[in-house]
Amino acid sequence: MPSGALSPSARERHVQQLPVRWEGVLRKRGDWLPRWDAYWVVLDGCELKYFEKSDIDKKVEYVQSNSISLPTSCAAMDVSAALPKPAKPLKPKAIHIISGIDADASVKVMRRITVTTTQKRMLHFMAESDLDYIIWKQMLQGALDQYTHLQKRQVGDVVPYPEPPYVIELPVMYHTFGEICRRVGKFSLLLPCLHPSIVVTSNYPPSVPMAGTFHGLGAEAGFLKYITIIHTMVDISQYRVSHIAREGDLAVVTGKETITNTKNQRRYRQIWQHELRFGSDGRITHINIVADAIASSVAFSAHADGPSLSLPHDRDISSSTCPPGTLRVVCVSAESSRAKKSPHIKMGLYGFPHTILKAGASNRSLQQVTYTTKPSKSVNPIYWAETLDLAFSGAVPGTTSFLYIEVWSSGLMGDEIIGAAKINLAPYLGRPTSSSEEDIALGSIPTWFDLYSPECFTKSKDGMEAVGKLQLSVVFLPRNPVTPSSSKSSAYLMEITASPSSTPQLLKRMSFDRLTALHEQTSIASDQSASTSSTSSRRNSRVLTRQDTCDLSDPDAMYTFTVSGTKFRVYTRYQLIRAVGHGAYGVVIAASDQVTGNAVAIKNIPKTFDDLIDAKRIVREIRLMRHLTHPHIIHVLDVMRPPSLARFEDTYIVTDLMETDLHRVIQSQERLNAEHIAYITYQMLAALRYMHSANVLHRDVKPSNILINRDCLVKICDFGLARGVPTENANEDTEALTEYVVTRWYRAPELLLNSKYSFAIDVWSVGCILVEMFTRTALFPGHDHVHQLQLIASTLGSPSAGELGFVTNDKAKRWMIKQTIQAPKNWKDIVPTAPDDAIDLMKKLLAFDPRTRIVVV
Repeated sequence: MPSGALSPSARERHVQQLPVRWEGVLRKRGDWLPRWDAYWVVLDGCELKYFEKSDIDKKVEYVQSNSISLPTSCAAMDVSAALPKPAKPLKPKAIHIISGIDADASVKVMRRITVTTTQKRMLHFMAESDLDYIIWKQMLQGALDQYTHLQKRQVGDVVPYPEPPYVIELPVMYHTFGEICRRVGKFSLLLPCLHPSIVVTSNYPPSVPMAGTFHGLGAEAGFLKYITIIHTMVDISQYRVSHIAREGDLAVVTGKETITNTKNQRRYRQIWQHELRFGSDGRITHINIVADAIASSVAFSAHADGPSLSLPHDRDISSSTCPPGTLRVVCVSAESSRAKKSPHIKMGLYGFPHTILKAGASNRSLQQVTYTTKPSKSVNPIYWAETLDLAFSGAVPGTTSFLYIEVWSSGLMGDEIIGAAKINLAPYLGRPTSSSEEDIALGSIPTWFDLYSPECFTKSKDGMEAVGKLQLSVVFLPRNPVTPSSSKSSAYLMEITASPSSTPQLLKRMSFDRLTALHEQTSIASDQSASTSSTSSRRNSRVLTRQDTCDLSDPDAMYTFTVSGTKFRVYTRYQLIRAVGHGAYGVVIAASDQVTGNAVAIKNIPKTFDDLIDAKRIVREIRLMRHLTHPHIIHVLDVMRPPSLARFEDTYIVTDLMETDLHRVIQSQERLNAEHIAYITYQMLAALRYMHSANVLHRDVKPSNILINRDCLVKICDFGLARGVPTENANEDTEALTEYVVTRWYRAPELLLNSKYSFAIDVWSVGCILVEMFTRTALFPGHDHVHQLQLIASTLGSPSAGELGFVTNDKAKRWMIKQTIQAPKNWKDIVPTAPDDAIDLMKKLLAFDPRTRIVVV
């Protein structure tokens, strides 16, 4: 979105429609003594008041809007109702109406701000950090600008400040956000758009500094913390908004940007999407950032880091979005042998309460971020029968909402945690309910949840014993969204088709569909824009490269660089991020496509034509990968043309980029439970089924050729040894197939015995990988083919004469018969953590006789 697209009237309208409010700690110079005392200063329009900081620290009822407070992110939350009422209201030390601000750059070093009041007084303040200084200066100036704009249209001295529901000018807001990322924007145009209890989430992997959840506006754990990370750890350039679509309380914003890791200068171009949720007052309560998780993981993670795996059912797609509302939790009872005195429950929506306390939050902040029951009425069994209403801000796809629960008991050294639980809210958010008493009663069936030690949630819970049980009932009651007033509709809002639902129940059911429709709008608009401007952009567009010298004016232009001792010569549109792997045939790098904004992998195969057999395999690999189109098979995106046929030496294959491979995951400390393994195995078998239906043998299935992402998406790669077999009766003409295929540890018996083979060899390899995922060690790590056969026989047992009927090599068959007879091992001893279903599948995948081995259909 170029800056010229925003007219001055749009900015002026934006300023008039949003309240300019801010608060925080500033040091004020004394009126009579030359000392600087700390005060809690509150700016509300042109009204400036300050309180004694000691009074603020003592008063629990006063909640700061720009600190870690209000992490529940509910626009309609009445904090005062949840906190104890004071005996008398807290009075400010002074109240002033500002009329001017001294923004002299010469005092920036001291972070000093001088404010002039309508009573001709001079107030001197000092900020504690550079960020505070910039924000306060801009917010004070923004309040004066708003007063000026409002006074132009109002006769008289009384200036009506904006009242909710507010109308957010998204083009102005995002233009301002882009400028702030470049350190030239005005916070006074951005912060009023955000609710004080805003929640910022993203799909960034943990290795990215912007990952995690940010609550509120504060610099410690809120939106300003997110901005600080951007300013200190990354560089954002070429920021551009492509499309904005909004309907009711939802909006989707799409754009592009180039991100540079300032630590190692890795750079990538990405297409991002922001999913916005608006609260009841019209301001934004939730921003979910959907970025290129794979490219960011490659750019920010270490080479050996494995992704933190999550399963699809952790985010139920039918309930991954819902409007704001109330989460009604009834604490019924609990069972625990560790409770010595009457315990109580602490709950949080955005983290365990004890972790928030360890993070440095004060007791006041802890009370603001948690919900606490009264002590129980008994100890054995524990009994509460207490209802807590938790204000919930709503959810958007891509985020997982949890309820964090801790059971505390009083002890000699203070309160101690008896147990903790983490409940996925997806089933409750997707349950069709309304506010009627009948629906509440039907949905309030108590459920038992296991309590674990808090350390269990930072590690795998496999093998961990529960320390107790907790009985709760959970009901979600949605709330109607805000619908912008027609009197406040701007030119931008006139283009939005609003269709508010009549009931909260209908709204919740349609929420995911509405957000999907907004994504489709942005996709269609992006496709149309790309189709109309692709030719001109190739001729005229320029992008920054790693050396800031590459140009996209010529789509066939190339540049060179060296990675891991290998020289690369690729199109200028592909900018290096880093090397990601070394294969038998060459080096693989991750690159950023400057045209599409996607991340890709580029495999360099040097000296392609030095060996005729290798050249044939490379051609076969490219042809197979171009025709095999499946979600669990890597796909060829591009094959670069050489500068000339006479200089055609190296081959460059551009494919999808994945975060890591299964071998690194198995060798890492990443948690792999039975559900993860089942899902990964299913995807591998689905890919094999597709390949085998096309009469294609992979012939090199092993963990390093199984690429995997953080969301457990699996794709099979490396078709260098793959081979197509005859379409009809494939088993008859396989004598000519190469015998020396498949990495030895994953080689099937028919290959080791020099016999005919077919699709069953891939199935055997999957069986070996399945066992390896449970044990974290290779099942058959043979030193040579003889040792490999001995290991197989010692595990599966010596094959009978009938099971050797598949062996076509008489010499190998005689040798096998002469071997010492061995009994099969118990699979429970080999894989003690595997469930019965997994063991049954292992037996069928690892049948010695390929004729009895399970077939993927």
